[in-house]
Amino acid sequence: MRKVRVGIIGSGSIARDVHMPAYAALDNVEITAVADINVNNAKTAAQIFGVKNVFQDYKKLLALDEVDAVDICTPNCLHKPIA
Repeated sequence: MRKVRVGIIGSGSIARDVHMPAYAALDNVEITAVADINVNNAKTAAQIFGVKNVFQDYKKLLALDEVDAVDICTPNCLHKPIA
């Protein structure tokens, strides 16, 4: 069975402390990309979880063929425009 390839938008505490560890614990999921307006946060999260694609602009993450699903981990007020 092929893994579901997830892209994470937002790499703050909810992503790093809850969502990304949960995905990493699943055998059928791979985190393939992370994006954050603060690219240093994205790079840190990517390093912790072995994510190969890092972006400052979430639209570049959305353009990847390697992403099957997206998890929006930004502040709630930003969910609608991203979605």
